[in-house]
Amino acid sequence: QLYTVVRNVRQAHECQDHGENQQIDDDLEFLLDGLKPREATSSRYLSAVSLAKKCTNPTFRLVRNVHLLHNQVNETLV
Repeated sequence: QLYTVVRNVRQAHECQDHGENQQIDDDLEFLLDGLKPREATSSRYLSAVSLAKKCTNPTFRLVRNVHLLHNQVNETLV
């Protein structure tokens, strides 16, 4: 019987962590895009509130560098 050997397989917890980090990055990109001046004021407001709510999540704060996030938000708003 033949079988395939797969090397460097990630553990389940590594896949879970990577998925959580990717989801946070995707959410952040979406919210920052919603803050851009080309968006409607109501959309910008909703994105700002949603981003503030995200920042209260401990997992979000651990994954994202808060200072880098602050700079990204300032650049987007200007």
